[in-house]
Amino acid sequence: MSDMDGLPDNNEHGKAALRQDVSRRIQAMTAEERAEESAAGSGHLIDWFDSTPPGRSMLYMPIGNEIDPALLADTLLGAGSTVCVPRSTRDDCVMEPIKVERFDRAQMRKDQMGVPAPVDGARIDPGDLQLVLVPGMAFDRSGRRL
Repeated sequence: MSDMDGLPDNNEHGKAALRQDVSRRIQAMTAEERAEESAAGSGHLIDWFDSTPPGRSMLYMPIGNEIDPALLADTLLGAGSTVCVPRSTRDDCVMEPIKVERFDRAQMRKDQMGVPAPVDGARIDPGDLQLVLVPGMAFDRSGRRL
């Protein structure tokens, strides 16, 4: 077994089995359970920041069954932090951080990849970001992404 309880080893064959298993588990969750997990994940990050939230962060807009970082975004915005959402350029699909005033799907438009992205907003230099939150299906206990 891997260091993820009840999940297969993390070799190439194990990774495929792990993806299938985690995908099944996520699909089996109710919308309420996903909302609870989203709030718990955001809560862990908020606790981790303690009293000093990052000044500039880039958070993703969730698609499908991804954890929704909206609570984290609202907390950061409420603390006066700059929150960005990635926007891909059409030519080379490079993601650029775009400052948002609200973490609101209604303020977004799907990009060429089908991901909600800001229509307007100032571009922030990626080197100025203190936190970049990236979605992932599963992680091991060391924080490595599947």
